[in-house]
Amino acid sequence: METVQVRLTKSQIESIDRLVKKGIYSSRGEAVRDAV
Repeated sequence: METVQVRLTKSQIESIDRLVKKGIYSSRGEAVRDAV
């Protein structure tokens, strides 16, 4: 798997962090991969 860099707004990162905290995703990376 290759690594890519993405830029997100603060609110987008906060939304991802909430999903990780709820256990929906295990990491930010997993959430971003699912979004793509």
